[in-house]
Parts: sequence; C-alpha cells; structure tokens
Amino acid sequence: MHVSEATRAAIVAARAEAGAAIRKCREGTAFRAAATAFADCTDSPERAAERAERLLEDPDWAAALIAP
Repeated sequence: MHVSEATRAAIVAARAEAGAAIRKCREGTAFRAAATAFADCTDSPERAAERAERLLEDPDWAAALIAP
C-alpha cells in the first residue's frame, strides 16, 4: 500500500500532537492526584473503588483531567 507524503506528514504531526497532549495530561495536577490516590490499590479493588468515588465527586478534578 502506498502512502502519500502528505498523509505520512499528517500522521507524523498527529503523533507529535498526541504525545504532547499525553505529556501535558500526565504532568497535570489532576493526573498526579489520581496516580497518588491509586498507588496503593493494586491488591484492593474495594479501596480503588472508594478512591475513585472520592475523585469523581469533585467535578473540578474530572474537568481538569480531561482538559488537555
């Protein structure tokens, strides 16, 4: 299958933009709060569910998480 240079350039640009968006999200306060909240939940689904409920109760947290 032949991919045009324009298509190839668009793919490369989209990858760069996606990577930048992911980095921005992971550097954000909301993502770090979630990572911290779930850091010790790997063996406890109940604890993870409780922490998720707490995070999701805060509409500002959810908005900040999806903003990037």
